[in-house]
Amino acid sequence: AYGADPFVTHYEENYLEPSDRVLWNVGRHNFTIGFQYRYAQDNAAGSGNGGPAGFYTFSPGTPLTATLTSTDGGPAISTGTGSPSGAVSMMEGDDALYNRTTPMVGYGAEGAVVSWGLRRWNLAAYIQDDVKINDKLTLNVGFRYEYQSVPYEIRNRLGGLIDEGPLVGHLVLNPSPVYQPDRLNFAPRLGFAYRLAPKTVFRGGYAIFTNLIPTCYPDQEGFHFPLSTNGFLQNAPYSLTPQSVPLPPLTSTNGTPMPPSGNPALVPKNTSINILPITQAIGLYSGSAPSPEMKNGYTTNANLTLEQQLPSNVVFKLTGITTDSTNQYNARYPNGYVGGLPENSPWSTISPGMSEVKMFYSQGLLHYLALQADLRKTSNRLEYQANFTWAQDLTDSDTVFSANSPNNSGETMNDPTCLTCEYARANNLVAKRFVANATYNAPTLWHPVPDVIGRGWEIAGIFNIQSGSPFTIVSPYG
Repeated sequence: AYGADPFVTHYEENYLEPSDRVLWNVGRHNFTIGFQYRYAQDNAAGSGNGGPAGFYTFSPGTPLTATLTSTDGGPAISTGTGSPSGAVSMMEGDDALYNRTTPMVGYGAEGAVVSWGLRRWNLAAYIQDDVKINDKLTLNVGFRYEYQSVPYEIRNRLGGLIDEGPLVGHLVLNPSPVYQPDRLNFAPRLGFAYRLAPKTVFRGGYAIFTNLIPTCYPDQEGFHFPLSTNGFLQNAPYSLTPQSVPLPPLTSTNGTPMPPSGNPALVPKNTSINILPITQAIGLYSGSAPSPEMKNGYTTNANLTLEQQLPSNVVFKLTGITTDSTNQYNARYPNGYVGGLPENSPWSTISPGMSEVKMFYSQGLLHYLALQADLRKTSNRLEYQANFTWAQDLTDSDTVFSANSPNNSGETMNDPTCLTCEYARANNLVAKRFVANATYNAPTLWHPVPDVIGRGWEIAGIFNIQSGSPFTIVSPYG
């Protein structure tokens, strides 16, 4: 491929975040009561795969437009013969494909990088009480409620995909809502500290956390149809200037021109588009979008710690941790891979011209379990810490864009029809790790050396050993 960097992005994010809290001490109780509000403006612009200037793909087998003669007496390669390599195709200017990203008609000038603006807000309220029950037991009790609005685009300029209801399998303009609001974001928390003996403390805690849907998911729609549509020209004449990739006007499935009067702000919600005329210009449609059924994720965390004070200012701690997450974000393909079996590509029948489609859901799982032993000493002269951690991390949601990377086994689905088959060790799991560090303040006993040089020296070191990360052998044949 030859051309400018096709992926162009620009983000400008503004936040308004007022918050306040009140501390209230009543007898044994220490209350913390507060709220947080966040209003977010996500103003961005971007261009997808082809870029605003476009790029050329040079391939072996492309018919040559001129005869190539040999400089050492070898046979000539005549006009119309397939190029022996992509390098030869490039030197001759005989490309196989020209790809340029441009807005659809009515959404911006050809080749323009169109901006969009997402808006959303978040409101949270919480109360917490630290109460000393007696000389041995202290409790920490808290509760938090949080709501995050569904983001919207200020001029209805986004496109989307529908995966349920009467519009299932359709590409739509002005998807609304981008996903359903989630109002059940309750997060209780409980902690305790109990003194078993004068030098022994037992601690524990349990909490539920809300994992709010990140902006990167609705942002995906800004890098796709209709603001950023890939257009193609087969065997286009090579040029140093961007080439015109004409795109047809948009029409809804009932034949209405879109956008009305050339104004995207007038597009009705969830307007289904006839994509067949578009695919005749750009090829089969493929893309990604958040599912309208996305929800917030939830994480539960529990931990228990036994802490023992040993002689010589040494403290030993043994901690167990478990973290379980549900409704995590991952992706699957409701319309299967390019070349997939018809039963795995039902949307291609519903919307002729539809190809591979990836959608983001809240169906992922994560289960983490760890046991940690820690030994620490503090003194004026010598300090050291040694820590060993054993962990197990199982998930089917390694990253926010799971399923789309051909180079990362933690992100690539082995079977696009079976999400549960992906449940395995996390891509970044380190099952065993030992870390030790020490600091020694050297005494000032170097009598032959002046104090200005011989004092204040410190010797420090760190040692780390750990097991490797899981990996999957990827065949070059897929």
